[in-house]
Amino acid sequence: MIEVVIGCGELATAIVVFSQGELADDEFWAQFSYRMADWSLRGLYRLLDGVDNSRIKAANALTTSCAVAILASDLCEMGYGLTDAAMG
Repeated sequence: MIEVVIGCGELATAIVVFSQGELADDEFWAQFSYRMADWSLRGLYRLLDGVDNSRIKAANALTTSCAVAILASDLCEMGYGLTDAAMG
């Protein structure tokens, strides 16, 4: 629940900054896309983490794969932010 509130705050802040003209269109959509991907992957991770490992043999592999996808998404978002800051 806390993660949803923080994410909504991030999106609301991005929308306000975008509406004031201080955030470029591509930057807004990049932030929005990264946040939606992050929420979706984390929700999928929670779902997969709750799957009974004794009944579904691939449950551990799927959960681990989802965790790797979350890490990759976070690293891409960080890289985008660093590149954006370095370019001005």
